[in-house]
Amino acid sequence: MALKSKKPKEVSSPNIVGRLIRSLAAVVVLSAFVLTVSYVIKGASEFDIYKFEPLLSRIGVDSSEFRKVAGIFDDREEGGESKKSDLKESENGTKETSGSSDISAASAVRGEDGAPGEVKAEEDNKPYLTVSLMSDSHESNDLLAKALEITSQKNIGQVFYLGDYTDLGVEEAFISAKKVMDNSGLKYYSLPGDHDLWKTVGPENFIKVFGKNYQSVTLSGFKFVLLDNSANYTAIDSAQMDWFTKEVEDADFVLVPQPLYHPTNTRVMGVVNG
Repeated sequence: MALKSKKPKEVSSPNIVGRLIRSLAAVVVLSAFVLTVSYVIKGASEFDIYKFEPLLSRIGVDSSEFRKVAGIFDDREEGGESKKSDLKESENGTKETSGSSDISAASAVRGEDGAPGEVKAEEDNKPYLTVSLMSDSHESNDLLAKALEITSQKNIGQVFYLGDYTDLGVEEAFISAKKVMDNSGLKYYSLPGDHDLWKTVGPENFIKVFGKNYQSVTLSGFKFVLLDNSANYTAIDSAQMDWFTKEVEDADFVLVPQPLYHPTNTRVMGVVNG
C-alpha cells in the first residue's frame, strides 16, 4: 500500500518591520511610565503639608487629621511641643524662622586660636568679616586711590591686592603704588602679578618695596593664605610649596594672582596670559 507524503506547511517569514515598530512602541510606553512614576515620587517627597494649612482651615478640614491620613506626623519634643518653627514673612519678603530652634542666620565663630567656636544666631545678619579684593591697577594710581577711598567709606578695614601694581615691574612704579596704599590708612596685604615680575624676571623689585611675596594672615579668626603663582611658564619653587603645604592645612581662604583652574577658559596658572 503506497503512502502519500505530506508537504510541510509553509511558515511565513516574520514581519521584521512590524516587530521593530512594536518594540519601539513598547520602549516609548515603558519610558513614559517610568518618567511619570519618577515625577510622582519626587512630588510626594517634596510635599509640605504646612503650606496647605491655611487652605485646609478655610474649607474646615483639620490639618492634624489630614496629616494622619496622609501618613505625615509632627515631630514632638518631650514636652509635647512641635519642633517645627512657625514661618513668618519678613517685611522684605524673605522667610524667617521663629521659636526656640531659630538658627536662621547662624554662622560658625572661630576663637582666638583659630579653632571653630560655637554656632550662634545673628538676627541682624551682620557679617563677621568684610574684606576688599583688588588687582590690576597697572600704575593708574589715581583710580587705585579712588578704589581705596570707596573701600574706606564702606568701613572695610582690610584689603587684599592680588597683583599687577605696575606694567613692567619697575621699582619706582612700586614705590608710587605703595605710597597710595599707605596713604589710604587701610591694612593691606599684597601679591605680585605677572607684570610685576617683568623688569627683574622675578619678584625681586616687588619684595624690595612690599616685602615677602607670599604670606598668611589671620583676621577675626579666619586664616587667609596668600600664595604667589604669578610667574608664567614657571613652577612654584620648592621653598614656597613646602611652606604652603603646611599653611593650607588649617586655612579658610587661599588667595592667588592667577586662577588655578577654570572649566572653560584655558588661560590659567602657568600660562602666559592667565
